[in-house]
Amino acid sequence: MRVKQLEAVCMMLSVVRTKLQYSCCPVNELIEELDSREDISILKFINPCANACRNSVDFPIAWRNALGDRNNTYNLKSDDVESLISFGDALGTTAIEGQLACCDLYKAVISENLASAKNNMKKYSKLFPALGILGGKLYLTYILLGEYHIAAE
Repeated sequence: MRVKQLEAVCMMLSVVRTKLQYSCCPVNELIEELDSREDISILKFINPCANACRNSVDFPIAWRNALGDRNNTYNLKSDDVESLISFGDALGTTAIEGQLACCDLYKAVISENLASAKNNMKKYSKLFPALGILGGKLYLTYILLGEYHIAAE
């Protein structure tokens, strides 16, 4: 699930970059756009942030609060969340060129995390079935030995 969320974060960063580059829209409009997109709806922190912004909460505070709620980010590692918080702190604070560079920087960081998550998924997806089989065999052995012990008495 972390892989899917990181892929959605990369998509979100691309959308933000494109919107900034071609329409220079304010941050509140950006978050409204993100909230309306189905392709990143897996990112549960966007809607609470958008709702807070609609209620006149400043974007950096709304962003940080939404990301601080582990119910919204339960599949992401703390490094992922910290990167997203830093991105939100920087968004809207510089000229367009600085914001575009910020998007590029955080997309590179998240892409690196995504590559690592995919690698871990491949590595552990082979390990867990083997552990399950081993556990099943141990359980079966325990049951059979238990029955043998009872029958011997």
